[in-house]
Amino acid sequence: MGRPVSELLGSSYREIIFGSYRIIYKIENEIRILTLRNSRQLLILAGIEL
Repeated sequence: MGRPVSELLGSSYREIIFGSYRIIYKIENEIRILTLRNSRQLLILAGIEL
């Protein structure tokens, strides 16, 4: 499992760094990928459905 997402403290979302990308996901009954971002980009929550 990846580490907690610092921008989403208190949530159950986790992240894995793969190359220069952040894969942000949540494990429920299945794995739900929230977003895939270049690590240089800031994570702006306005455009993301939690």
